[in-house]
Amino acid sequence: MTETTAYPEGPGRRPDGEHFVAEIDETGLGAVDAVDDSGAPSSVWGEAWQALRRRPTFWISAALIVLVCTVAAFPGLFTSQNPRFCELGNSLGGPASGHPFGFDRQGCDIYTRVVHGDQRFSFTRPIVACAGPIWRGASPSAPYEPTITTAWAVP
Repeated sequence: MTETTAYPEGPGRRPDGEHFVAEIDETGLGAVDAVDDSGAPSSVWGEAWQALRRRPTFWISAALIVLVCTVAAFPGLFTSQNPRFCELGNSLGGPASGHPFGFDRQGCDIYTRVVHGDQRFSFTRPIVACAGPIWRGASPSAPYEPTITTAWAVP
């Protein structure tokens, strides 16, 4: 139903002085503002995963992290040379077959030393330092023993 009301002319008014009023909607804002909760509940982690898995930079970064961790954990898969074997005859030698980075002043293969790295400190120590507190903090008795849990958390 549309009502027609006469108003005096002025700014924003029609030249004939009529004003039209819209019909009253009895449904209210409840129907407009209703939220659909029929879907699975969402979490911050779920939303982050949905956003990240669409980005190619995430997948490239994840592949590089996996590659570096694999090289650090299993250097024997990437080189069969002994990182401590040095031959002075190869001193400051350039890249050769099987030695893509060349040799250092003592004649050691640089690629082998890079791949092997210092495994004792660069890879295993952080894992051991973090595994204990995480394991201890995740145990069921952790809330009852805050002093011991705090002691485990300090490396």
